[in-house]
Amino acid sequence: MKEKKVVVTQGLSLLETKDFLVNCLIPSMKPAFLRGTIGIGKSSIIKQIAEENGWFYIEERASRLTPSEVAGLPFIPESQKDSEIPESRYTLIWFLKKAQDAVESGKYKKAIVFLDEINLAPQSVLFSLYSVVLDRRLGEYKLNENIYIVAAGNKSNDKSFVFELPSALKARFAVIDIDPNLDDYLKHFMAKDITPSVIAFLKQNPQYLTTEVNDRFANPRSWESLSDVLKSAKRTPRSVEISIIIGEVAGGAFNAYMDFISKIDPKEIDRILEEGKSEIDVTKKLDVLYYIVTTSGQKLSNIKDKKLHIERLTNYMKWINKTFDQEILHGLVSFAIATYIESAKAKNNVQLASIISTPVWVEFRQKYAVDVNAVLSF
Repeated sequence: MKEKKVVVTQGLSLLETKDFLVNCLIPSMKPAFLRGTIGIGKSSIIKQIAEENGWFYIEERASRLTPSEVAGLPFIPESQKDSEIPESRYTLIWFLKKAQDAVESGKYKKAIVFLDEINLAPQSVLFSLYSVVLDRRLGEYKLNENIYIVAAGNKSNDKSFVFELPSALKARFAVIDIDPNLDDYLKHFMAKDITPSVIAFLKQNPQYLTTEVNDRFANPRSWESLSDVLKSAKRTPRSVEISIIIGEVAGGAFNAYMDFISKIDPKEIDRILEEGKSEIDVTKKLDVLYYIVTTSGQKLSNIKDKKLHIERLTNYMKWINKTFDQEILHGLVSFAIATYIESAKAKNNVQLASIISTPVWVEFRQKYAVDVNAVLSF
């Protein structure tokens, strides 16, 4: 018996995927098929690309389409009653036309057409999508050259009943397997202002980024959902309620962490920015430090007044210099600054160019050159 050949595919992280799309695939208009586990952030990264570049964005779940919605139904208008070739009307045409109109109006330079759950669509629908992806047209309707097509789907081992894409269709795509990468997701979470407790917990407990027990998942999407609940809830969710959102395993560990950080006085975190000092005992307590720097970075990035922003940043730097003076804690500097920078970039309250030219920042860079330089290369 011949041994079955195993093909190993090398995946990209979420941010590597984003960089590949923005700098290589979209400029060349090469369609992409993003393949990754449930809740890994496939759709959110495409939306983010459109938002950051000011492009029009529209999505359709391919799994909901029927062949007639893609290929069209015969329709004979009054003017063509005697014609041998009846006209076809498409349900999908309005979807593509929105992207077409957005570009041709001059309001948007580019449009992204996102076909989600493409490998959940039946084969009959996939065959009907050939002309859209391969020929960039639907019947007589040709897509504008500035409309980019990208698709996404779950992996076959996710118990999501996916279909294998036909070879001819898959060959037209650049197929990207997205692998979970904690640092990428932390940067993504920082930019989206995910609640500090979630970011700090995952930094210390990366094994809980993705888990599955009894059909309950912890994944990047569920952690974002938990953050939304924690920020909007009228009361603190109970342990069992948190486990409903992120599963029992991750939920149990996160609940214990929440109990731990609940003992931290919020006023003492405010003192770090206001006075450059705090009475919080951080000795040998990395859990506390990760939570403090995440919270402080987000609070600092919210300050719109430039003078006050730099004043509070100076106090924050002083506290970091004093607290992280032990060499063993220098690795925390990158994380502390990353939280601040990613939040500040997303909110655009103060131009970073004006921040990194201040004396306190220059002095800080000199002391922590490796850490800060690495952060600034994001």
